Amino acid sequence: MNKLLLAIAILLIFACSSSVFAYADSSQYYLAINVIPPELPADNSVHPALIVQLLGPNGQPVVATSPILVYLTSSQLKVGQVETPVTIEPGRSFVVANFTSTRLPGITIITASSVGLISATASVKTVDATGFPTKLLVFPLPGLQPSVNGSKGKLIVESVDDTNMPAPAVAPIAVTLTSSNPIIAIKQQNLVIGAGQIDAYTDYTVLEESSSPQNGTVEITASASGYFPGTNTINVVKPINQSSGLSVSVSATPGIVPADGNAYWAISVTLENTTAGRPALAPSDVLVYLSSSTTAVAQVQNMVTIPKGYSSVETQIYTTLLAGTTTITASASNYTSSSAILSTVEPSPSKIALYVSTDRAIETPAGNDAMVVAQLQDGFGNPSNTTKPFSIILTANNSNILSSSQVLSIPVGGDYAYTFLTFSSTGNINLTASAQNLLSAWASLVVVDIPASLSVQASTPFTHTGQVVSLTVSLTLQGQPIPGANVTWSASNGQISSQQSVTNIAGSATAQLIPSYVGIDIVTVTVQDSIYGSWHTSYQINVMQIPQPTLEQRLLSFPYIVILIAVPIAVAAIVIVLFVMRRGGDEAEGGEELFGSGEQAGFG
Repeated sequence: MNKLLLAIAILLIFACSSSVFAYADSSQYYLAINVIPPELPADNSVHPALIVQLLGPNGQPVVATSPILVYLTSSQLKVGQVETPVTIEPGRSFVVANFTSTRLPGITIITASSVGLISATASVKTVDATGFPTKLLVFPLPGLQPSVNGSKGKLIVESVDDTNMPAPAVAPIAVTLTSSNPIIAIKQQNLVIGAGQIDAYTDYTVLEESSSPQNGTVEITASASGYFPGTNTINVVKPINQSSGLSVSVSATPGIVPADGNAYWAISVTLENTTAGRPALAPSDVLVYLSSSTTAVAQVQNMVTIPKGYSSVETQIYTTLLAGTTTITASASNYTSSSAILSTVEPSPSKIALYVSTDRAIETPAGNDAMVVAQLQDGFGNPSNTTKPFSIILTANNSNILSSSQVLSIPVGGDYAYTFLTFSSTGNINLTASAQNLLSAWASLVVVDIPASLSVQASTPFTHTGQVVSLTVSLTLQGQPIPGANVTWSASNGQISSQQSVTNIAGSATAQLIPSYVGIDIVTVTVQDSIYGSWHTSYQINVMQIPQPTLEQRLLSFPYIVILIAVPIAVAAIVIVLFVMRRGGDEAEGGEELFGSGEQAGFG
């Protein structure tokens, strides 16, 4: 039983890894992982962001000749998990695998391995994405009040993202404000942050009687369904009774607002004894002068007045479209001046980042030759979730390679979109991603053919008209034959025995050529494979006229040579025959004469 299980396991391993056994030297082929976008939101979502690619000896992408099973692992499951296994299909150089993030930002190491191939690793970083409102912040303006009945201030409720950056509301946010102590009365306990807005505000009033002043800390809570609530405190303290040694203390709350050209309640000026940390009541109207050190970033009202009997006044900041920092300074006659720093940030998102799965793509007949991702980012390069649908236009500078522009749609709450590009030709191409009110992005890549080798050989490089020439075409991919490919033959001035053939298991096919005319016969071969594409090549054969024999060749050639040899022989034979016949006759005559003489001698 154990032997049977062992045999089954060996067969399974062989089946999984047989695809890579085709490579003659597996050490020359390896895997690579490309993560796009390089930073993913920690949003507990599935992201098709892992590009697992097959590379050749020169570090360039190659296509698989048979299915390659790749196993993926994640070193930090609390950061994210991976889809495994995935398969690089024949005719493909890469496969896209899913990465599932958690709510915990961090870094995890992804490892890709396959039997017979060199493994690869890459790091995936997940972060809290900016731009999409997930929680509320509440800011009292000011946060220090005298325990005097009627003292006033403002409560600012702001929608922010996971990084506490201002984020416009996707839809109206119904906010409820509560106070932990009735000493603070809120004018509007129900506020609405409008769609596309980042804040809403209302007034608050201190109800403590000045005749019995008390110190205390009041907690203000802003809550809304679907958002993390925000809390802050208002310190109510006994005011100081002195008119000297005071300062006009200026504060910027909140200290970060969008650089969008709008006005925001963010500046408060308070008469305060900074040593004691207590507010003072204005003995008369106090005229306060305000200034901004960088008016290109933000401006402020030049003069505000703290009314008699009050300790503070609030005013707005007027932002521009330039992000940066500025110093707000407050000064008044007979009071020490002070300053505060306010920052403005580019609205999220503010730009596009464009990524491609590889800088060298392979054009394949099946298409989906490369993956491209367009990501929304804030001014710091962080992923930025959008609060409204975004359409990103992707265009190419070479219509011969990518014929038409494409639209990538990013839904509300998303930060990126992706698509697969199908190229119609090879060459260099530049891609541009653009959208309204966002900085554009660019990326470039090189599109190449599938690295196959197609060759034609002839039985002879030259021939004569009417003579048969054998032709053989061979098709290989990364040293491996490609069987089953359709071959089309044609000749410029000859006859092909069969214009259609199919490559055999060795990746070759044959045909016969009979040239018709003298000159250069160009044999053109087109090979078409449903998976790997098509290739063209040609082969030249010199066709010559059969040469006419010279006089000497004619004299030495048949039948002249036969005649020249046969005639003397025949003549000689005749002479010999005649000589023999003549000699025989002479001998007969001599015999008769001898016989006659004998008679005469014997009987006479």
